Amino acid sequence: MRQRPAADLLHAWLMANWQKLPDGSVRAKAIEYSLERWAALMRYLDNGDLVADKNRNENLIRPIALGRKNWLFAGSLRAR
Repeated sequence: MRQRPAADLLHAWLMANWQKLPDGSVRAKAIEYSLERWAALMRYLDNGDLVADKNRNENLIRPIALGRKNWLFAGSLRAR
C-alpha cells in the first residue's frame, strides 16, 4: 500500500514543524487541527472498505441538495 509511507512522512513533517512554530499562530493551529484528527484520517489505511475521499457520497446527494435549493420557493408568490 503506497499511502502508508506517504502518511508516515506527512505525520513526521507535521510533528517536526509544529514544534518550531509559535503557539497560537495560524500555521500552528492548522497543524494542531490535523494532528488532533490524525487517527480518524488514517482509519482508511487500516480498513480496506473505507476510502480516503468522499467524492462518491457527494455526487450521490448532489441532486437532493440542488433540488432543495431550486424548490425552496416553488408554489409561493416569490417564485415568479
